[in-house]
Amino acid sequence: MSIIADLQLERGDFQLKINCELDGGATGVYGPSGAGKTTLLHLICGLIKPDSGKLVVNGKTFVDTEQNIFVPAHKRNIGVVFQEGRLFPHLNVKKNLEYGLKFRQKKNSKVNLKTVVEILEIEHLLDREPHMLSGGEKQRVAIGRTLLTSPQLLLLDEPFSAVDVGLRQQIIPYIRIIHQELNIPMLIISHDLPDIQQLTDKLLLIENGTVAGNGTIHDLIRNQSLISMMRGAGLVNVLELKVVGPINDELTLLSDPENGFLPVIEAPYLGVAEGGDSATISISPEDISLSLSKVDGISICNQIVGTVKAIIETPHQILCQIDIGKEIIVEISQKSKRSLALEEGKEIFVLFKKQSIRIHSTQ
Repeated sequence: MSIIADLQLERGDFQLKINCELDGGATGVYGPSGAGKTTLLHLICGLIKPDSGKLVVNGKTFVDTEQNIFVPAHKRNIGVVFQEGRLFPHLNVKKNLEYGLKFRQKKNSKVNLKTVVEILEIEHLLDREPHMLSGGEKQRVAIGRTLLTSPQLLLLDEPFSAVDVGLRQQIIPYIRIIHQELNIPMLIISHDLPDIQQLTDKLLLIENGTVAGNGTIHDLIRNQSLISMMRGAGLVNVLELKVVGPINDELTLLSDPENGFLPVIEAPYLGVAEGGDSATISISPEDISLSLSKVDGISICNQIVGTVKAIIETPHQILCQIDIGKEIIVEISQKSKRSLALEEGKEIFVLFKKQSIRIHSTQ
């Protein structure tokens, strides 16, 4: 799957000029309110026409204003999930889901009602009407209905904005499972960067109607002009790890031995999690400290040796990219940089308390 977009649109004082190329997988579209994220989504799915430009999805031209080509939305096979869910109030959950089957374009698709119900864990909701559902349940049903159209591309427009923080942490693992098990390319639009980071490390940054950046978080953070945009949005380090145990009522041990991430991290207690379960955690760059050596006699239990990969400086802050088996971002002061004599390639210890770890999901 690939998306090649070169689109221009003018609406009053707002101008959108997007020129980008995206590959398959999941990509987060991030930017402040009014940047043009939802307008871009509407252009891709065909809800609005650009003033000029070209759009090619998976090798098929959907828009080419010079050739007078415009494929209407219902022929693009692109699924869209809006922030409100938009379920039919007069239909129960099962009938809402089955409505998606009417627009199915792929025969012999592995996306069927049974699979969607199992992945989204909504079997117990099938006979309920939408007004009986929580915000998170409504969103899961809306995602399921869209999946049953068997889309070649899934667009999620602010899928978490209509639910509180607790509910969004229930929805995110399902979106991750959908991407992993059904292998459907996704564009996830959000003004909340940490939410996007839990789903993908690929970002399309939109600012004032144009593409400010396109790439992985670790590539983009090296661009000084983008640091304030990302850092101010709550940039975090998101790590996908495995529970390795032992587990007691105080802590859980995490690691990633399959991908070479060998150090063990002590994290807050995960309750019902068992050895081998996946766990998604995040740590803020400012909650991580650096040391030239391991420090004894302190309460910080996580002390992991790593290598400095890059140092990015701005007038107000310094960010270090450090490889501890996975790359993480650490925020430090100018004084710390000087006292530690930091430079690329230097070995350094990364320190953080287990209390600074945020647990997002386990599977």
